[in-house]
Amino acid sequence: MKKYLILALLIVLLVPIAISAQEEDCPAGKICIDNPTTSKSLWGLLDKVINFIFYISISIASLMIVVGAYFFLTSAGEPGKVQTAKDVIMYALIGLVVVFLSKAIIALLLETFGVDVEF
Repeated sequence: MKKYLILALLIVLLVPIAISAQEEDCPAGKICIDNPTTSKSLWGLLDKVINFIFYISISIASLMIVVGAYFFLTSAGEPGKVQTAKDVIMYALIGLVVVFLSKAIIALLLETFGVDVEF
């Protein structure tokens, strides 16, 4: 039963990502990912890599929050399992805050130093 629940959860979380990845140049039924090495500058390459890591981190943190909620629901009131579930959710939220802050700090530093980035 647990295997089917986890499989259903993964499908629900990953289908929107697959659908949103389709572009006009991409044939139907295929997932196309832009090649980051086609950037015109080093800043463009860094921006694509940072954005990739940013979106992957958000997806993983969201998945971990769902896993923590699953642990919480299946803990049956056992203090050890409840604490584990709270820890998983707390660390996932801390990870989300760090990811958002890192993106904001990069943008702030580029703006402060007047770096004109052409992507």
